[in-house]
Amino acid sequence: MNKKNKAFQFFTLIAAFANIAVAQKPLILSQTSVPAGFEDLLAPQQSMVDVYFGGRFVTTMSAVFTTKSIEFEDPEKLVRQIPAVLDAFPVIQALEGELDSHTEAVCYGRQEQGCGIIEPEVAEVIFDADNFKADLFIHPSLLTVQALDKSRFLPGSEAGAAVIQNLSANISGNLNDGNSQDNYTVFGSSFMSFEENSLQANWDFSRDQDVSVNTLLFERDYEGRLWQAGLVNTTGFGLNFSASRRLWGARLASSFNTRTDRSFTQGTPLEVFMPVQGRYEVIYEERLVSSGLIEAGNQQLDTTNFPSGAYDLTIRLLDDSGNLVRTETRFFAKQTRLAPIGEKEYFVEGGRLSQSSAEKILPELTDDVLVRGGINMRLADTLSGSFALAGTEGQSLGEASFFKIGRNYELAPSFMASSDGDFGGKLDARYRYGLFNISGSYLQLWRDEVKPSTGFDLLGNEFRQSSVSLNYPILGGNGSYRYSESESKSLDGSQSNRQTRQSVGYSRTLYRDGLYSVSMRFDTSWTDEGQVSGLISFDLSRSKGSWTYRANPQARYDKDINGDTDQSERLQVSATYNDKDTFAGNFRSTIRAEKAPGRVSAGLSSRYASTWGTANLNLNHAETDTTTSTAYSASLSTSFMANSNVFAFGGESQSRSAVVVTVDGASLGDQFDVYIDNQRRGYALGGKPSIVHLSPFRTYKVGIRPAGNSIFSFDEKEYEVTLYPGNVIDLEYTVNSVRVLYGRVRTIDGDWLANASVQGGLGLAVSDEFGMFQAEVTNDSDSLIFVKGGKQCLVELDIEESEDDFINLGQVVCRYSDVHNQVNASNNKLSG
Repeated sequence: MNKKNKAFQFFTLIAAFANIAVAQKPLILSQTSVPAGFEDLLAPQQSMVDVYFGGRFVTTMSAVFTTKSIEFEDPEKLVRQIPAVLDAFPVIQALEGELDSHTEAVCYGRQEQGCGIIEPEVAEVIFDADNFKADLFIHPSLLTVQALDKSRFLPGSEAGAAVIQNLSANISGNLNDGNSQDNYTVFGSSFMSFEENSLQANWDFSRDQDVSVNTLLFERDYEGRLWQAGLVNTTGFGLNFSASRRLWGARLASSFNTRTDRSFTQGTPLEVFMPVQGRYEVIYEERLVSSGLIEAGNQQLDTTNFPSGAYDLTIRLLDDSGNLVRTETRFFAKQTRLAPIGEKEYFVEGGRLSQSSAEKILPELTDDVLVRGGINMRLADTLSGSFALAGTEGQSLGEASFFKIGRNYELAPSFMASSDGDFGGKLDARYRYGLFNISGSYLQLWRDEVKPSTGFDLLGNEFRQSSVSLNYPILGGNGSYRYSESESKSLDGSQSNRQTRQSVGYSRTLYRDGLYSVSMRFDTSWTDEGQVSGLISFDLSRSKGSWTYRANPQARYDKDINGDTDQSERLQVSATYNDKDTFAGNFRSTIRAEKAPGRVSAGLSSRYASTWGTANLNLNHAETDTTTSTAYSASLSTSFMANSNVFAFGGESQSRSAVVVTVDGASLGDQFDVYIDNQRRGYALGGKPSIVHLSPFRTYKVGIRPAGNSIFSFDEKEYEVTLYPGNVIDLEYTVNSVRVLYGRVRTIDGDWLANASVQGGLGLAVSDEFGMFQAEVTNDSDSLIFVKGGKQCLVELDIEESEDDFINLGQVVCRYSDVHNQVNASNNKLSG
């Protein structure tokens, strides 16, 4: 506001009151005309007025106002300075001429309620003449929706050329009377990558077959688009009646792997209108699921962290002072099967079908060509629709699918028709009412004629499948019922096989505290053919420290289609030991024993995962009345990987990308936990490049923390890395081993050196009033310097051969002689 204008208005008011003071005529209350001396107050005044929209300053504009109205000098200029206006013309028209000041809505205090907001049909203002301030309000239909500023895609990869080789080997066998029957397979996953591009291969080697390659392809997945070429598996959506195939060909598709807003775009848009600046609260089932600050106008809320499903939300809008502006109830739906609004999912894939052969490393090409494609889009806020095609040289089919999510239900129908007169239908449905859940599925294929078995067929034999499942909490537990039916026909359609099964189950936790847990489960099932089975079991467990003990008694009843019955009881006991401290890694081992009618068995299962790899061993020895057998199985897995800076092998798990953490300055016996997004995901050994496997298509924050009792000094910064398939990013940390020294220092004269600063160590240290001090130093520190009153003295150290992290120096003498040379030598050493 211009200071001269305010001064002019101030003196105008003073003059008006002076006229009143000297007026000669008496004041008559019943007078309907303006009393003498008040004419200037009620006359129109012109001044500069500050205009606000949504609590934010827009401009200062000349206006003519009275006690009841205000008229802006240039409404068009005012509206043009508000970018959120969708249609400026009706807003300009509404602001032309005299406007009601709405003085009754002026707020005179921050905590005052029921003021500061009006709801105009087009546009109106609240004018505060005391402060020369006008708050502008515009109807929400004339304002644009302010979309969230969210990043859509992952940042590009900063990884250079890298190689990853994941290896795992499985072996199993059975020892009977000294005869061994072994089987083994070695699996490998190979990656060569550069930034967002990778060459991938999956292969295996087994006892009965030489090397066999199952996948060999080039892939680029970047900013929402996926390219693949080579030996690929068809994976498109919307084809429920045509099985996935492996072919030599190519694939182009939309991809959500690199999208960072996927959780947001899966939900229905949630927009609110806020007349003033403030904040919002979103409440679901009496829980605050989201809150934040909000600007005035039509605003889109961030639904990224909202739970999946379809439900009602309560939205509370509050102004800056915490006063409730409005409460709204909205329906919200979020589901992965909903396509993003305004975008289309698509895929196109095609090539020649492959055929595996035991004598060939790579699958052979066939003469059959297969092409598939599809598109999926959001048809409404809670409705998606897709259409997919598949075709060969002599056969084609099309399938339309829909997905609808409602307040308590989900529906997903599909319809298929082929060029040969075949038809298919599918319906998945789910309904929830309170804690009651019911879901059902129906799938049927009608075939006009089945192709000969020697030719390639997009569809299988004619079949029908249906199922219904119910779940409901009851009697403190959970009860369930399931009905399933299946019918399939032979290749020529002359014979059919029909099976039905019904089952009822109930489970409940009977007791649980910090040490003990007791639960039970009951299951029974029966078929139309007369088969009946029933099982009741109890699970008793006790956990304390690294040990968990379990006992599992069971009783079983079976009846076959001939009416023969069998009843049996079984008891299994086990003890499990978990250790993450004794070994450099995670060790888990379970011993178990089982007693059943006519059979006794005992077994051992162990798993050890470390930075070198993972090993599993399972043994089971069983004895019956006539036989004795010992079965075993074992597996080993590790990884090799390299980039231009590092070579490493090992890892507690396996993935398609990884970071390699190297901790310099620590010995191999020192262990450091590796934290990914503040969660422990592995560990690194001092001086050894240690692999931490991570899933691709994510950005991670990586940091380390010492895992043992040793103390280290290091830069605790977090690295931020983005990984794509095949990426290997090496991270280096430099640490210094820290010793903690403590003692009591005196001068050469025998006086305790009190309140002196301690230099030459890490951080700040000061001796107390009795000369007691504590300081942290590195292994190569050879002295401490004490400074008091502008004087320095020196305490020499000899700690290199000590293996203790905490060292008691006892009483030490601080000497002033030759301190300058010692200080210079120490500084030179530290700077070097």
